[in-house]
Amino acid sequence: MRLISTFAIPFLCFANPVVAQGDTATSDVLFVLDGSGSMWGRVDEVEKIVVAKEVMTGLIDGLPQDIDVGLIAYGHRERGACSDIEVIATPGETARPDLLGALSGITPQGKTPIADSLVRAGELLRENEDLVSIVLVSDGIESCDGDPCATAATLREQGIDVTIHVVGFDVDEAADQQLSCIAENGGGEYYQAGSADALNAALTTVRETIVEAAEEPAPEPVVTTLILPLGNMVRGEDVIGGIDVVDAETNETIVRLTGTTEEQVQPGTYVLEFDNFISPPLPVEAGEDYVISAVDYGLARVVLDGEQIGGVDMIVDATDEKVTRLAGTNVRQVPPGTYRLEFDNFTSPPIVVEPSGDYTFAASDFALADIVLDGTQVGGVDVINADTGEKLTRLAGTNEKQIPPGTYIFEFDNFTSPPRVIEGSTSVVVSPSDYGLADIVMNGTQAGGVDMIDEETGEKLTRLAGQNEQQIPPGTYRFEFDHYTSPPRAIAPGDDVVISPSDYGLVTVSKVAGIDGALGLYQDGERVVNLTGTSERQIAPGTYTMVYKRNELGQVTLTEGEVRVFALE
Repeated sequence: MRLISTFAIPFLCFANPVVAQGDTATSDVLFVLDGSGSMWGRVDEVEKIVVAKEVMTGLIDGLPQDIDVGLIAYGHRERGACSDIEVIATPGETARPDLLGALSGITPQGKTPIADSLVRAGELLRENEDLVSIVLVSDGIESCDGDPCATAATLREQGIDVTIHVVGFDVDEAADQQLSCIAENGGGEYYQAGSADALNAALTTVRETIVEAAEEPAPEPVVTTLILPLGNMVRGEDVIGGIDVVDAETNETIVRLTGTTEEQVQPGTYVLEFDNFISPPLPVEAGEDYVISAVDYGLARVVLDGEQIGGVDMIVDATDEKVTRLAGTNVRQVPPGTYRLEFDNFTSPPIVVEPSGDYTFAASDFALADIVLDGTQVGGVDVINADTGEKLTRLAGTNEKQIPPGTYIFEFDNFTSPPRVIEGSTSVVVSPSDYGLADIVMNGTQAGGVDMIDEETGEKLTRLAGQNEQQIPPGTYRFEFDHYTSPPRAIAPGDDVVISPSDYGLVTVSKVAGIDGALGLYQDGERVVNLTGTSERQIAPGTYTMVYKRNELGQVTLTEGEVRVFALE
């Protein structure tokens, strides 16, 4: 039995060894990896995300097997979504090979919600009480209006025994200041890494720090004289998670009840803070035994069936306050009441939770449909409610999502589908082939970009540039090069089209360096192109009049596919 005394009461005095809370080292570590779009930047001629994954894989492989490892990533699934935070691996629950496999598949896409990622890590800390080290690897500053520096301090102030180490990978001055503040407020170390070798060195140092902390023996017990009598408290077996015992007058956390360890506290009035519930004040008397049970407060057990995609927030219907987040098949306890369940793309009607009830929630309870792209699309696809015109979600890659039944429109980058009815509890795969979309790309030999014009409406559909592939609906189009417009061309459903200047015999023209001013090429008195600098232009073959500083220099005939560089004699 551990004894805790905050002040002396002159009744009985004896000596007993006491070990301060938090002196025993634990061996869990949670990595938080930046998966935002900026991680496509390069250091040492290699993308930062590639370097980070390689170095982290080596680091995790090198950790002793008795250290449980977890992983949170953010910004890796959706562009522009500050909610894009995923617990990929939970310490003690996910095997290392599975964690490393998931790590290798992270693909940067979106924003940098550092603060909310630390909040999620804190939630995980409460679920796994041995978790003590967070290692944040980021190449940029918070981009979702959060305050990660304050969040790091809050985690420590909440009594979570956590150390936050931060590695700033190729960061600017503003990010450097913010990331170092996170480490300082998180009680950890901050490391700057501007190269692959520096990142490896920084994470190696972090690994040594974590291993040393795990191996450090607990200090020798301090003999303290305590004054009794006290009240006895123990957590009931029906409670999930720990219970903070808080002094009702000072708001000071006196002790945390975990497992079946009995604790002793001074007589007084306390508030009991469960993971998702705060009790009314409880008077504690000297010499009395108190078993703190969930049934005493009517706490209900709630869990997901595991078929959901992503986590689900439980919201108090009357106040709109979030009481907890359900994820995986982890059981939570909540007070009785009326709640709404917020899936990623759906909010349930109110649900009444009865005292001491046992509830398993499922996506099928609300007939949610599974929807995914088949992976042949170019870019993402927005899912639009056909009745309201509001965007529900964005599909990208082959990431599956769940949506309520209804009628939806699918907005590809260059095409909007007709309304499509999605039935409840179905699995839907959306493909460009459903709408006969054609793949189209320039072959890279063009000078400048090329606009695609719908022949029927005269409207611009898109602009082709470089060798970036796009998808378009079948139809008849004209291709507007910078100085040439093609005749109409029919694109059939499912076509795979490569557009080249050679399709139209375009001539590539430029002028040598050193010619002062522009050299114009005219036809029928109209200027077709003005050559400035040494930039290449493409025009149709034919005969042109050359004009330099308002002086006609004669005519020149350009043949199909010719490359002509003009020089003044």
